[in-house]
Amino acid sequence: MILMRIGKLPGNCEITGYEKGGWFPIEGFNFGFNVSMEELAGAIKAEKERKKNKENRGNDASQQTGSPVAQTRQTADKKKDDAITKMQISKAVDATTVYLMRHAMELPAPPGTATTLDAEIHVIGSMSDEEKTVYCQLRVYLQDVFITSWEVSGSGDGRPTESVELQYGKGAMCYQGSQGSFLDPAQEDGWSLWKNERWRYYQDLVQTL
Repeated sequence: MILMRIGKLPGNCEITGYEKGGWFPIEGFNFGFNVSMEELAGAIKAEKERKKNKENRGNDASQQTGSPVAQTRQTADKKKDDAITKMQISKAVDATTVYLMRHAMELPAPPGTATTLDAEIHVIGSMSDEEKTVYCQLRVYLQDVFITSWEVSGSGDGRPTESVELQYGKGAMCYQGSQGSFLDPAQEDGWSLWKNERWRYYQDLVQTL
């Protein structure tokens, strides 16, 4: 089972431990990183030229807006950010849908700025063959979130489905596997796109798992 919460939106989850906090079930999610080797090579080359200019001139000439180096970096960085900062989720229409619609229709914050909206996904796994003991296998936490796309689809007698796309400025993950009735050590990491630095949101949590 996959559970999610977005900001302070109300949820409808009845799973033990998730009754409060705005959790709701989703059918699936996807997000990842996809950038061409050409774009990566351009970014690496630009970074090398930036460092060389700084050493030779004593200042960061690559920060000049009109310089070829700055333009190359900006183009590569923009494509990189566009690829990594999007998450799509799919779910059945439920009580949470009306609130997601309202947030989607609000004027979003410009990309690269902080927002008060966050989001979290928990993938619930089983610790034993009997599947009686459940635990959170995968956690994904996003900060500076805004909704960039929202859509409801329905046809015939089936239950309508909802698709939501999010963009975010910070992302972190925590994974914990299991061996029978024993949990493996949890692994965590994350990244802040705004500050371009490591962001370990789950660092303290893994000490308690």
